[in-house]
Amino acid sequence: MGQFVSTLVKGIDSVASDIASAVSDAGTTAAQLTDIAKQFTPPVLHRFTVAQDAPPLTTSIKNAMTSCQTAVTDFFKTQFGTDVGSNADNGCVQSYQDNGDIKTVIGQMTKDFTNWGIDADPKAIGLMAATIQEEVVAKGGLKGVSFGTYNIDSNDSIDWVVGYATFQITPENKGLVYAFCAQVSGGWKKKG
Repeated sequence: MGQFVSTLVKGIDSVASDIASAVSDAGTTAAQLTDIAKQFTPPVLHRFTVAQDAPPLTTSIKNAMTSCQTAVTDFFKTQFGTDVGSNADNGCVQSYQDNGDIKTVIGQMTKDFTNWGIDADPKAIGLMAATIQEEVVAKGGLKGVSFGTYNIDSNDSIDWVVGYATFQITPENKGLVYAFCAQVSGGWKKKG
């Protein structure tokens, strides 16, 4: 079971420090995280750096998480034709294994949906988290973005996008960077 680390529970600096302290080969991991950040960034915005210009490992983790979140919100706007606003978050799972435990991802999504005023049933959130779990395996850990629509009833639905990628922490351990966003479409109004 992976250890869950989220910016919802901790600040991003603490998240990055927790993961960085477990890394066995900082150079390799930093290079993978830099590559993940670049993969989630549109090509026109890439900054090309040489190996000695690699940022500190904690910065690489934060950059990968932020780039993943930017990618899902940009994809949401392209796919669904609307801005998701602040209904987006990211996280990282330390010691993630393929088909690993996603309960903590579900927990983060559930808290965020509550904070965003989205009254989603557990099936909708479970579908989003399971998509991350399944697509990480299908893509061999390489970065990916997936989307969907969950029907609440005949009038309303939740449009969502998730992003994900894995990186090496130690030879036996992977980390999972992920991000997600969601918004209700139709006649439904936010609760509260």
